[in-house]
Amino acid sequence: YKKAMEIADTIDWRRVKNPSMLNTVSEIYEYNGEFQKSRDILFVAYDRAPESRKVIYRLGLLALKINDTDEASDCYEEFVKVAPKDPNQYILKYKILKAQNAPVTEQISALEDFKKAEYVEKWAYELASLYHQAGMTAKCLEECDDLILWFSEGKYVYQAMELKMKYKPLTPLQ
Repeated sequence: YKKAMEIADTIDWRRVKNPSMLNTVSEIYEYNGEFQKSRDILFVAYDRAPESRKVIYRLGLLALKINDTDEASDCYEEFVKVAPKDPNQYILKYKILKAQNAPVTEQISALEDFKKAEYVEKWAYELASLYHQAGMTAKCLEECDDLILWFSEGKYVYQAMELKMKYKPLTPLQ
């Protein structure tokens, strides 16, 4: 990625028309911690393809990485307009709420909405963890059990098992 960034630095990306290529270059800069450069390249991609939900979503995430929650919120609103059925809107909303230190109940609501659309182990564990923080023991245990049942093994399954054991022992099957 370092070498790729060195090469990328030699190119005038404003002359490139392909939004996908610009997105890839933006990822290279982001991977190297150059969030501002990554963001600048994504704005060029946005100019080329203002309806690209991938570009808008990544702009929102980058805004959060540079601590600009207002811009991230604007990106979220734009993302919802462009892709009203894309479940990633709930992840972006959750990340914004988390960055704003919003009440845990609001964060939970965003992840519950995501769970209704898609079930991903990382976000299921995050939801269980939020239930734990909020003192919602029954929901925490239920989420941990669901996660263990659906995915059987892996990083988040083991974390869910540890979280569950804070409240009660695992079942023999678990």
